Amino acid sequence: MTEETPPRRFCRFRTGTSDATSDYQPLPSDGLCLSAYVLLRSAEGSDLILVGEPDAAHPWDRIGALSRERIRSGAGWMLPASHLALFEGPDDAAHRILVEQLGDPPITLRGPRAFSEAYRRRDDRDPHWDLHFLYEGEWPRDRPLPGAPWRTLEFLAAHRTSRRAFRRGHEDVLSLAGVTLAP
Repeated sequence: MTEETPPRRFCRFRTGTSDATSDYQPLPSDGLCLSAYVLLRSAEGSDLILVGEPDAAHPWDRIGALSRERIRSGAGWMLPASHLALFEGPDDAAHRILVEQLGDPPITLRGPRAFSEAYRRRDDRDPHWDLHFLYEGEWPRDRPLPGAPWRTLEFLAAHRTSRRAFRRGHEDVLSLAGVTLAP
């Protein structure tokens, strides 16, 4: 006896329920996130990556899609990043991150490299789905790091930094980018 192959569902979404005659699917039951990440390396060494801890006194709900509660609910390093704004393209989001989170440094970004992850957070029928757009560049050698909107912003040696030191899944994004972190 052969096992029946489930029907293939394509990424064509519409709110509400789909029916057998529709080419559209409902959104995944545990959500779908589209995010841009900016991975910047130091001119001093490619293993040194720019990470920060957001300052809850700044409008992260506007510049990074993080509510004050989410900022306060955990500690750890993050890459400069944000969910895409509705109908915003990944390139525009990466530029917005440079301007709003890093003070508009003169950086040429490469990318995006796109990654997809699906994982179950609850017992929903569909897993949560993340689409990551990763941009890479090098911080200018003679430019100081900005303070705001970060509580701390610095270069860390990736191979000496534990995966547990990161928050919001940024350790997974770094792994997808080929960055080796300490266990």
